[in-house]
Amino acid sequence: MIPVFALLENRRKLLFRLQKAGLQARMHSYEYFIRKKRFVCVLVLSPTRSLATIYEVGWNRAEAKETVDEISKLLKEMDQTIKIEYIS
Repeated sequence: MIPVFALLENRRKLLFRLQKAGLQARMHSYEYFIRKKRFVCVLVLSPTRSLATIYEVGWNRAEAKETVDEISKLLKEMDQTIKIEYIS
């Protein structure tokens, strides 16, 4: 079975869902640079390992925490098997 985020179509769906959730997101292949009011995190997808790594910025913790929770929820909705790793 092909991992959900291995397909460009699904990565683009994630981009549009992030934007619909009120986030500013830019996608570069398997990486997403995400802002709310200010920059909050980088999301890196590793579909062959069924892993998403979220790198939070240290200087915007309050906004980052809320946003990371939103992102995690969206990821789990699209792929229930994905593991999420948080790095701050």
